Amino acid sequence: MSLAPSDGNHQDHGRPARLPDDTADRDKWLTPRKKATLLRLEREAAHRENFRKRGEKASHRLRHTYDQIKQLRATATRRTLDRQHQTTTCLARTYGTVVVETLTITNTVKSAKDTVEEPGKNVRQKARLNRSTSQEAWGRTVTTLTYKLARPGSTLHKVPAPGTSLLGPPGMTPLTRARSTRRRPTPRALPSR
Repeated sequence: MSLAPSDGNHQDHGRPARLPDDTADRDKWLTPRKKATLLRLEREAAHRENFRKRGEKASHRLRHTYDQIKQLRATATRRTLDRQHQTTTCLARTYGTVVVETLTITNTVKSAKDTVEEPGKNVRQKARLNRSTSQEAWGRTVTTLTYKLARPGSTLHKVPAPGTSLLGPPGMTPLTRARSTRRRPTPRALPSR
């Protein structure tokens, strides 16, 4: 989860949110060796699933493979929660006042519509954004910050989200004004014939 406090002290935990091929890394909290094991187990499970008939009970080997996958996923989840607690504890100890946007996460991750007749705009990018947003657990971060900031007497302020990303740092003009004063290209005269 990357947090960006206004003082520029960004929290990215030293782990990139994206892989080199620009896909989200949902198993970023696993070591490369554990990732390879997880991939091998998922392939084994898919292979064994091919031999199972519809409605047939899963074999002991298949259930054992699923259990191993579940254990690796639980490890990644525990590491994610641990990192989230470390980050929120650091924020609670460092800052007296924390301000967060009041976001409705379910509305944020709504999918972009795309059909063959009417293709949507930037559907693939929206899908990537939705995936990474879902993986970050913003709601749980705010909940954790709420109870951690209440202990030492700090405060957590929730501000409405509309328009907050258009404002620059305090004391500066809003970004929309800066964009509107940008120099516009002048139209070129057409060559005479």
